[in-house]
Formats: sequence, structure tokens, C-alpha cells
Amino acid sequence: MALAAVGRLWQLARKLEELFTLHAKVEGSLLVIDQRLKSIEDRMVRLEVEQLQIVTEARSAATAASTAIAGAVISDVVTRITRLEVRADQVEQGRHLPPPRPTPSRRREGKSTREIASLRPQRRGGRRYGRQTLRLADLPVRQSW
Repeated sequence: MALAAVGRLWQLARKLEELFTLHAKVEGSLLVIDQRLKSIEDRMVRLEVEQLQIVTEARSAATAASTAIAGAVISDVVTRITRLEVRADQVEQGRHLPPPRPTPSRRREGKSTREIASLRPQRRGGRRYGRQTLRLADLPVRQSW
């Protein structure tokens, strides 16, 4: 009987040893999984930071571009209004007006300098200053913004 008890004790010790071996394997596997999860987490954090930086840079670039475009358009409008005011003052004073200067937009439309110089205000539907009539339709208008 003593031998049977020793045999059972031996079996229990072997099962306990297998259990410890299995525990060590599981613990090693869990450590590997934990390391992989930490590396993935670090990568995700890095990607989120880079994404925020890209979004910030894109917003800055869009703001700078829109500001530059708005500044160019406003500058062009102010220049044209100033030219119109000077031209209107000259018409009111009865001066002979030189032909309007060709603008880059008219050159792109295919009109030569001679054709542009031959444009004269019409007498239909505009304001009368002396003998000439100034119409807004006869003033140069830039087609591309």
C-alpha cells in the first residue's frame, strides 16, 4: 500500500511539474503579446501626433493661400477702382483721354494693342460727360480671378 501511495504522490508531482512548465510557457507568451501591444500602442500614438501635425500644417497652408489670393484680388480691385476714378475725373474736366492701357487679361483674349486703343465709349445708355458717354461695359474687365 505504501508503494501505491508513493506512486500517486509521484504522479501528482509530475502533473504539478507539467503545470509549472505550462505556466512558464503561458507567462512567456503573455510577455511577448504585451510587448507587441506596447509597440502597436506606441506606433498609434506616433501616427496620431503626425496626423495632428499634418492637419495643422494643411490648415496653415490653406490660410496662407487664401490670404494671398484675397490680397491679390483686393489689390487688383483697388487698382482698377483708382484708375476708374482718375479716368472719370479726367472726363469731367473735359480732357482728351488717352486710350486705355492694355491689360494682361485683354492680351490673353487675343486683342492687339491697336484694337484696344480703337475702343471708344459709346453714346448709348451711359452717363454723359461733355460730348462723350462713358459706359461701364466699355471699361476693361478682368475675366479670370
